[in-house]
Amino acid sequence: MFLDFEASSLRAESYPIEVGVVDETGEGFGVMIRREPGWTDWSSESEGVHGISIEQLIEYGQPAATIARRVHAIISRPGVSVVVSSTEFDGMWLEQLLATADLPCPRVHDVYTAYARATAPLMGLLPSILSPSYLGRRAQIRAAAEILIMNAEDAEERRQPTQHRALEDAQSIWRVWNEVKIAVSLYVERERAGE
Repeated sequence: MFLDFEASSLRAESYPIEVGVVDETGEGFGVMIRREPGWTDWSSESEGVHGISIEQLIEYGQPAATIARRVHAIISRPGVSVVVSSTEFDGMWLEQLLATADLPCPRVHDVYTAYARATAPLMGLLPSILSPSYLGRRAQIRAAAEILIMNAEDAEERRQPTQHRALEDAQSIWRVWNEVKIAVSLYVERERAGE
């Protein structure tokens, strides 16, 4: 599951104001989060980035505990890995959101962990570790993985350079991950066909 949050600010006392959740098929939802009584932090600079006002949160935001239960039901399923762009910030806001319903917070993974998993099939192209060509081929495979990731990130940046809404940002993370998976599959197919 790919998660992204918009927040009141980037300060320690910030809180989540919107969450976007996207599954491995690219489907998902985004929802504004109503402020809790103790959530008083606000940054007009952050508002300028994400474009969500306090008035919008009051009008369209849903209760934090309701959203927490919905998100937790999705991310706590067996085999689900939670992927975020910033484990520091998104992880903090996820924990804060889930705490409103007294729910435990799972471990979150950064996008590069997800990309590493997506490029794992490339390791199947390595010869035996005892082979004289192992080290050179390993370096070639690592370089290929890095290039595939950079190409996917560059393509996404050109497609939509800035988002700053939770659902769109979560979808952006998913698109890069998905593009890496597809590119790895094609690369492995070409390499095996050339054997």
